[in-house]
Amino acid sequence: MSNTNEQTESLLREGLVQPPDDFHNRVMQQVSEYERARDADSKANQIDATEQSHDTGLVTGVTWWQWLILLPGSAIGVTQMMRFVFSMWFVTAAG
Repeated sequence: MSNTNEQTESLLREGLVQPPDDFHNRVMQQVSEYERARDADSKANQIDATEQSHDTGLVTGVTWWQWLILLPGSAIGVTQMMRFVFSMWFVTAAG
C-alpha cells in the first residue's frame, strides 16, 4: 500500500472522519427526490413527444426538415461507399 493510502487508512481508523448521524437517511432522501424528479421529467418529455408527433403527423417525432437534411447526407454516404467498393473491385480485378 502506498504512503498516501496508509495515511488515509490511519485517519479513518482514528475516527477523525465521522459522517453525521443521519447521513444515510439524508442521502437516501436526496436519491429518492432525484428519482421522483427524473421520473416526472421523463413523463413530461414523453407527453411532449407524443403531442409533437400528433402535430407533425410523424410517430417518431422527427420533423420534416430533419428528414430533408438526412436524405441528401445519406445519398452522399451511399455514393462514397459505392465509390470505395468499386475502386477495390477495380484494383483487385486489374491485378
